Amino acid sequence: MAPPTTLAVPTTFDDLEGDFCNKEVFARLIRCWETQNFKKANILMGVELLLIDSKQSTTIQGFISTHFLPRFKEALKPSTIYKLNGFSIRPSKSVYRVSPHKHGISFNNKTTFAPVHEVDYQIDSQHFRIRDLQAFTDIVDKHTDLLD
Repeated sequence: MAPPTTLAVPTTFDDLEGDFCNKEVFARLIRCWETQNFKKANILMGVELLLIDSKQSTTIQGFISTHFLPRFKEALKPSTIYKLNGFSIRPSKSVYRVSPHKHGISFNNKTTFAPVHEVDYQIDSQHFRIRDLQAFTDIVDKHTDLLD
């Protein structure tokens, strides 16, 4: 008789440490958008991502540079849940920041990014940060956060 299988606890964005993640993270892609360098004739720099995991709706900002974009662009479908592995971990951006998380992630040549069935993984489809008027006034023209 085979031993019973146990489900591994999935890695979440709060579990990330070091410079590279070789564990599987399940996350929903909330939004993605192209980033352009407006100082250099709007040249495409890559695609920014906003991802959310299953643990307390933790969000993180991701980035796919133009070098790796052909490999992942067709798979980018907002509201889809993905199994993500083999990405770089970096400090969160100080400008144009869309997530309060201390880390950001970047796709590289070892990254795998595959859709999974939603039935198996329940992850919220959105995450809101509610700010009062004073908090909003404090960040106006500071280039620190993007508000939707």
